[in-house]
Amino acid sequence: MKHWIADCLRFGKAKGFLTYTDVNRFAVGNPELSAEEIDECLLVLEEENIEVTSEEPIQQLDMTKGSREIYHKFPIDLIEGWKGYPVRLLGPRMSECHGEPTLLVQSMPGGFVTANCSACGKKYTLKEHEFRRLQLWISCPRCKRQMSPDRLSRINSQASGNYGYVCSKCQIYVLLTDLLPRWEDIV
Repeated sequence: MKHWIADCLRFGKAKGFLTYTDVNRFAVGNPELSAEEIDECLLVLEEENIEVTSEEPIQQLDMTKGSREIYHKFPIDLIEGWKGYPVRLLGPRMSECHGEPTLLVQSMPGGFVTANCSACGKKYTLKEHEFRRLQLWISCPRCKRQMSPDRLSRINSQASGNYGYVCSKCQIYVLLTDLLPRWEDIV
């Protein structure tokens, strides 16, 4: 099996699915690829029961209250575009180290959000009561109504604790981390 196909397969197994954009990203580093080789990759993925879709599939959120919410997954290029905008969200307090404003950032993959000192980048934990008082208007991607802040305790049957916004009308949620840049992208 070709190296790029093996990498694509590993990524697909970890993610549980792939988009055609994902497959193309693995293929881009191989300009000599033929259509047959891309077909070979798609066959390998199919044999391994890895779905290849045109869009990210929605994922279920198992809320502890017993309701079922759907994760609204935005296309990765759209998220990366948002994170590149010069708009930044102020954290809930001034930093202890410099007395400067903090900025909300995605501090690690998987959704962990911190309030970093704008002067030096020191990380401060974003506490749940601070998150709930952020006063952000996050519009539901479907109905455009304001979503409610919530601590999403279970995602895909795994303990989570990520902060996000829920639309009870449409039964979907958006992770706060999907709206924030990484610290290294803003310094």
